[in-house]
Amino acid sequence: MKVVHNNKSDKKRSKKQDNCKDKNTAIEKLIVSFCKIYLNKSCEDLCIKIKKDYLKKIPNAYCRGEENIWAASFIWAMAKANFIVNSFEYPEFSFDTVCEFFSTKKSTVGNKAGKIRKTLNIDYFNVEYLLDDSPISDLLSSFTMTPEGFIVQDDKIQEDDEDEDEFILDDVEMNEVKIYSFDAVYSYKLKNSDYLQIDYLLKKKSKEFINRDGVDREIHFDKIDERTIRIFGTCSLIDMHELIEFIEDYDFKIL
Repeated sequence: MKVVHNNKSDKKRSKKQDNCKDKNTAIEKLIVSFCKIYLNKSCEDLCIKIKKDYLKKIPNAYCRGEENIWAASFIWAMAKANFIVNSFEYPEFSFDTVCEFFSTKKSTVGNKAGKIRKTLNIDYFNVEYLLDDSPISDLLSSFTMTPEGFIVQDDKIQEDDEDEDEFILDDVEMNEVKIYSFDAVYSYKLKNSDYLQIDYLLKKKSKEFINRDGVDREIHFDKIDERTIRIFGTCSLIDMHELIEFIEDYDFKIL
């Protein structure tokens, strides 16, 4: 029996494979171009990882759909899991920014990003898809599970003080370390994700002070109204001035 090869079918299959490879490359270039403008290299690397992992789960997934929609969806899937939306670290980043950059519809990107997160199990508790400096990473690392199965914070839970203006300091070893506070107002209404970012930034700054001079520093904040917070802590006057400049860099106005 003579076997006849269908050259047309082989050429069609080869063309389809080449098209998928071209799309894969194009998607990656789009992600890189966006991250260079609005995010950073860490975000870019994580988006590329998500793209590659998704392709492992669903081979030839990129043969269907537009490159710009895929790129926008990978970025949005990463951003949602890492609290990048409305972040002080990335002030120009938003869902509108993503969709406008890639000329896509929010509903299309939102649905595809949701599918990507579901397929790869991307959520706040999957550390594989969290940035090293993500606020949620720091938050999750502060929790532990008790032998009884309860999830609690490692740090001691401090009861709310009825007087928000008062901060009790125990065991102060250095006279120059005192209690200081100031109020700061933001340009728009603060959301829950904003408060998480503020907490992360203050903890980060506190660690900088501790690493610099080896003296214990505690910096906290209270919510005054929907736009205003009160920042207070145990530090030197020099530290407090530095903290004020730090907060002003994130578009807060000091009262």
